Formats: sequence, C-alpha cells, structure tokens
Amino acid sequence: MLHICRQCNVQYEGSPGSSLCPECVAKNRKSVIRDRTCRGCGSTFPGGPRAWYCPDCRLERQKEAKRRYIHGAARPIGSTDLCAVCGGSYTVNSGRQRYCPACAKDATKAVDRIQAREWYGKNGNPQRRREQRQAGAAPLTCVVCGVAFCPKDASITCSAECSRELQRRYSKQYEASHRAERNAAQRKRRADKKGEYQ
Repeated sequence: MLHICRQCNVQYEGSPGSSLCPECVAKNRKSVIRDRTCRGCGSTFPGGPRAWYCPDCRLERQKEAKRRYIHGAARPIGSTDLCAVCGGSYTVNSGRQRYCPACAKDATKAVDRIQAREWYGKNGNPQRRREQRQAGAAPLTCVVCGVAFCPKDASITCSAECSRELQRRYSKQYEASHRAERNAAQRKRRADKKGEYQ
C-alpha cells in the first residue's frame, strides 16, 4: 500500500497502519532528538523528550533563576545530602541532584511517565491518528474504473462494486486460461468412471 511519509514526504510502500517510511523509522530509533515546540515562545527547535524550551528561552530562564537565587543555600560539591525518595544520604555531584544513585533512575522514569501520560492524553486520540494515517496515504488509481482514491487497507479498488467487478474479471480470465485443463480432467474422470462399470 502506498503512503506519503509524514516526516520527509517521500512516497513509500507500507502496511495500512504506517505513517513513516522505513528510513525515517530507522533514523528515529537511533536518536530521541526530535523537533520540539518551545513552551515560552512557541518556536520549533531540536531537542530531547524533556526539552521544554528553545536555547534562547532556556538562557533567559537561567538568568531569571540566577536573579532569584538566594546566596548561602548552595550545597558544595562533595558534601552529603538526603535523597528525596528514600531519605538515605548521598554525595552531592551536581547542584540539582535530588536523588541517591539507587533511586535516581526510577525517580526520573516516574517524572517521564507523568509527562508521557499528559502528552498521550492530548495527542493519543486513536481517531486522530487514523485520520493522520489516511491523510498520509498516497492516492491510488482504481484498477477497474480509474478513479483516484486513498485506500484504508491493502485494496486496489475504490469501492465494493469495483472489487466485485475485478473478482469477476479474474474468474473469467482464470476460466479462459484453465479451460483445456478442466476439460481434460473431466474427460479423464468420465473415462475412469466408465472403466469401473466394465
């Protein structure tokens, strides 16, 4: 089934549910860097799953955070602090560290899960994804009537009537090409049957 890739606009052959060409799928699996929309200015920029702001807005937010920063509350690198999850002590390796090494992976995943559920709630509508796939399907020409149509499955005809007509043509073509074989088989069956009674 022909589709138009919604990422690179290249026409490709794929299953009815696909919306990206194999090259884009392979490229997307290599990296999590995608085009993201900045929450500050609305511009598009390349970033990872947790990138919320473009570099310019991120710089402004960092400047604002520095202005709000109260001196004296910083933890020196190498000091000890308590984990926000388990309460155990850990050695501080960075200014924003909140978790001990044992809890860090699961705590970060929990934050990612919350963000993923929020994104899926806004963008995970099955009807919308279906419409996007159908919009990305390249129009085909019906092999019976010649009308251009966007297939919703692996069909090569635009309607049920054209599908029946195509089946009728296939049957007629098969009948014509196998008539001699069928007649020979019938003659053999009759001869065998006749031989049984003699």
